[in-house]
Amino acid sequence: MSTSQSYLSQSSTQLNSDNSNASLVFIEQGATAYRRAGWALFLAGFSSFSLIYCVQPLLPIFAKEFTVSAAQSSLTLSYTTGVLAFAIVLAGAFSQSLGRKGLMCVSMLLTAGLCVVSSLMTDWSAFLILRALMGLLLGGVPAVAMAWLAEEIDPAHLGKSMGLYVGGTAFGAMMGRVGVGVLRCADCTAIIGFSRLGDGHVGTRGKCLVYGDFCHATHTIFRC
Repeated sequence: MSTSQSYLSQSSTQLNSDNSNASLVFIEQGATAYRRAGWALFLAGFSSFSLIYCVQPLLPIFAKEFTVSAAQSSLTLSYTTGVLAFAIVLAGAFSQSLGRKGLMCVSMLLTAGLCVVSSLMTDWSAFLILRALMGLLLGGVPAVAMAWLAEEIDPAHLGKSMGLYVGGTAFGAMMGRVGVGVLRCADCTAIIGFSRLGDGHVGTRGKCLVYGDFCHATHTIFRC
């Protein structure tokens, strides 16, 4: 009798589990929502990590403009990543009240606003505080992105969506470093080139000077 009761109990538990899984509606591959979700998470990962690492090529400029040492200029990156580590732990609790999607949207919008404000800062301490706040807000993206995908995407096709998000974070970190570095180099090259044009190097020769400076700088970057 006890054996049959145990078997019936297990069967009932399995049936309830199957019914609960059947009631869940996942986003399936091929649907418009599936593509939108994948690319949205790719861009979220790209944006968050590019905002973190975009200051790395600018550390020499920070040291010069704010009159700080090389070690102090590196705090712009250290503060962001250090606070981010704690923010990821705390973000899980807020996702229960705001919702995972809402938390990611708020995090990205506020972080983008802080990034714009930080570009206008002339005080070193205020700039570091804004970078730390950016790390705090960015914690809402990596903390819940995977969990949101696991809840919304069909488990049979979850790997592709997660791969897009992870690829976005790696690509964003790379572009934050390399892309901003190339833009910085091109900006300096344009200034040098136009200053030479103003000194009397005009016409084709002046254009060649600008182009030559850019090629030399690009060669230096990729050689290093």
